[in-house]
Amino acid sequence: MLSILVLGYIFFRPTIAEILEDGVEVKENTELIYYLDVTYDGVDVNGIESTGSNLPNVYSDYIYVEDKLPEGLTFTGFKTSEDGSIGAVSKNDPDTPCLGYVVDGVDGLKYNNSTRTVSFTVKNLQAGCKLTVGIKTTTPNINDPTTSETEVRRDFYNTATATEEDKTENSNTVHVWMGKESLKMYSVTYKYAEGSPENAPELPPISSYGDGSIVGLEKDPILEGYKFNGWKTSDVAVVDGKFTMPKQNVTFEGSFTAIPKYRVSYKIDGEFPSGYVLPSTKEYYEGSMVTLDVLKAGDVLNDYRFLGWETKDGVILNSEKAFSMPNKNVEFVGKFEEISYKVEYKFQGSVMPPSASSLLPAVKQYKPGEKVKLEKDPVASDYNFLGWYYDKEFVMPEQDITIYGEWEKLPGIFNLSITKSIIDEKPSYENGDEVSFEIEVKNENDFAVSNVVIQEQNEKASLVEDVEDSTYTLDSDHIATIPILEGNQIVTIKAVYKVDENDKGIIDSTAEIIGAEVEGKTLNPNGNYKATQMFKVDVKEKPKDDNPNTYDAIMENIFVLVISVLGLAGVVFIFLYVNKKNKNKK
Repeated sequence: MLSILVLGYIFFRPTIAEILEDGVEVKENTELIYYLDVTYDGVDVNGIESTGSNLPNVYSDYIYVEDKLPEGLTFTGFKTSEDGSIGAVSKNDPDTPCLGYVVDGVDGLKYNNSTRTVSFTVKNLQAGCKLTVGIKTTTPNINDPTTSETEVRRDFYNTATATEEDKTENSNTVHVWMGKESLKMYSVTYKYAEGSPENAPELPPISSYGDGSIVGLEKDPILEGYKFNGWKTSDVAVVDGKFTMPKQNVTFEGSFTAIPKYRVSYKIDGEFPSGYVLPSTKEYYEGSMVTLDVLKAGDVLNDYRFLGWETKDGVILNSEKAFSMPNKNVEFVGKFEEISYKVEYKFQGSVMPPSASSLLPAVKQYKPGEKVKLEKDPVASDYNFLGWYYDKEFVMPEQDITIYGEWEKLPGIFNLSITKSIIDEKPSYENGDEVSFEIEVKNENDFAVSNVVIQEQNEKASLVEDVEDSTYTLDSDHIATIPILEGNQIVTIKAVYKVDENDKGIIDSTAEIIGAEVEGKTLNPNGNYKATQMFKVDVKEKPKDDNPNTYDAIMENIFVLVISVLGLAGVVFIFLYVNKKNKNKK
């Protein structure tokens, strides 16, 4: 059972605060605070009643609370607990919290300045509990300078209402006054027209005012399925919801007009899980609070995830996923997606290549139980990827997975190049020739390299000092050092090979860079630092006749000597010599 109570005004004097009883006098320009107590009672399925300290498992739906401030009081705000919250407590034990809350919390407390109405909505108030909201006001001057009437007294009647579905309950009425105590009073009475619904809300209580008082019209009653047509009277003229009390009683009459119902329906766009049943279509009156189907975004049903309900009919959902029914049909469209979870890659640690995020594999979705293979390791210049810290293959679980990887910085590397060429190269070389070389060493970097060491590997070739060039020094016949090789600089080293009688065929001569230094960097281990040049050696043999030490040369010398000494005997000797020579030629 729903009930609402207006707790008496609290009158604040300079030093004390007093709770005023009904019908007492208040002062001008004074702060008045009153409280609205919303309570709920009932019996649960186990027969537990909300009496004493019992809290049965019975809870309210939406309870809509309204309270129109009496004409003349000025609204100054809401009063909540010290921590700014609004919570329910047991009716019989204020120190015992229980279920029940104001929808949207403090933000759900509203005041409409044009209608002078305080309103809020309570949800899930447990039977045996109460929820209290304080309203702060101030009293006016007795005679309102903004009106032409001269007032000598002001009366303030306050009655709040609480509505749950088709049931509305009026609170008690609290009356205070200010001004002249003894004065003839006239009544204001409200009634319903003949034929009004039997379940129409309770009528506002009769109130009394002195003539000339400014009186505010009571708020319109709320009845589900009906539109209230307003309070009508021929006794006074009502302007902007208020009137000046005449020297007579005033009666207002109200009537209702039945309103149609409108449909709320649901449909699913696309695939949906087996066994799912759409919510049934229901009808509601305009203004009724409608709670959306309990299925909400993120709910999982038979391997499908619900993405939520949407509508193009302009309704606005509150924080409780409820809305006020408009004067038209409303359709909600829902959508499911087959469940999958994402595999995301991230780098960790303080060492990262430039633009590391661009090296990350794309996020992919997998169904639970699906086999997953890790993406390939990324590659970045001057960095070494240490690997993904996860199994190379795994079965996708029912959750998102983040896989981390890490980098390390490689030592800096640099490159040099070497070439070797023959100066004035000939087709072939002979014993005694010299083969001259130029060895070019180039720094391919923008920075300097120091202590570049070159070695000639052919033992018979020698590096040659260039007296006109001090860019390199000789450490031996086969080792040269370039102390400083500037960025993009080329240094030429000379070398020579002397051909001797032991050389024949193709000879190769190789020069190699065997060392170089740059602080914080190393020579690229994958570079080629050898340069080879080949040349041909052709050694020719001389005829034996040309050799003065041969047998024929000796005999010829003897022949000359014999002729000069022996005469005829020498001729005979010549004949014998020639005859022998001819035989040798044969």
